[in-house]
Amino acid sequence: MKKILLSLCACFIAAQFSIVQAPAQSAGNKPLTDKDVLLMKHTLFSLWGMGLTSLPQMDDEYLYINSILYIQKNQFRESVEMRDSYPMRFHNIPERYDAFFPEALVEGTARNVFKGWLDKNVEIDGIFHGTEGYYVDFEWLMNYMPDDENLYLPGYTEITSLHYEDDGSILLNGKLRRFRYTEDGEKEILWGAATFMARFVPSENAWQLTSFVITEEGMG
Repeated sequence: MKKILLSLCACFIAAQFSIVQAPAQSAGNKPLTDKDVLLMKHTLFSLWGMGLTSLPQMDDEYLYINSILYIQKNQFRESVEMRDSYPMRFHNIPERYDAFFPEALVEGTARNVFKGWLDKNVEIDGIFHGTEGYYVDFEWLMNYMPDDENLYLPGYTEITSLHYEDDGSILLNGKLRRFRYTEDGEKEILWGAATFMARFVPSENAWQLTSFVITEEGMG
């Protein structure tokens, strides 16, 4: 099961990063970098892939869970260490915890993607807070993963309009798409479509998503 999930994550990431288009910049505004635009597009596609259509109200437990799920879905191969591959990282860590998520990455995700601050004093079953990050029971985490395989299909984000606000925030409108391939692998079949509106504000060394609405489009 873990290998299947890792494979799905790899396909998801490859497709999202392979189809990107930077929006046109308006004269007089501080331009976004290509990296900024890619991050915004990737963030919205990722949230859609988690089954989220707006920024949810979350207690401490679900803020931890959603932040870790977001990382697992998008940055697993780069940032997460598994017990089998990094045994020294798990020295003296209880056997049930078999995945390690760096503290700065988890807390940055909570802050910049879910507009929340993690309370390190909260104890959550399935998560152990170490000195450098969070040790997670991966089998426990899978219980919170969406079981709709369509959410893991490859796809892309298209920005159709971008507006700079006086306070420095950026309003985006655009489209989200998922697709399957024909059996011969030569043709894409549109499998999911949605539109979005989102607001990002500049924060320290990042852009923080403060609100979004994703509206599914009928596929009939």
